[in-house]
Amino acid sequence: MNTVAVLVGNRHAGFCEKVYYLAGPSPPVSLGIGDLDNDGKPDVVAANGLADSVSVLINSPMLCNVQFVKGKTLPITRRRLARGHCRVGKIRRAYSKTVKRSRVISEKPKSGTMLPRGAKVDLVVSRGRER
Repeated sequence: MNTVAVLVGNRHAGFCEKVYYLAGPSPPVSLGIGDLDNDGKPDVVAANGLADSVSVLINSPMLCNVQFVKGKTLPITRRRLARGHCRVGKIRRAYSKTVKRSRVISEKPKSGTMLPRGAKVDLVVSRGRER
């Protein structure tokens, strides 16, 4: 997977659910953390060894980072999208031979997309197998 998972600490000496960020064309092999834009917030640099490239992930809470939610239930999907500062948009239902009933089949825009904070993500949710 070409992502970096970030876990933010909570008030109870634990962590919130991880938020995934697209890190480049290949899986990252090394990470660095530092304030790259001098705004007082830590940013992440990912070295993409197989692609001979570097990805810079700027810490910007003003963006919506679409999370991967395929196969998740709607309550879990809502929480995951909210952690990425996104909202659920239109929900369409469709039959699926492979995805269980009431689980997300697809999302639009796709996971890893960065949008303005509060942007809506449209979902297709499974009705199960057609009878």
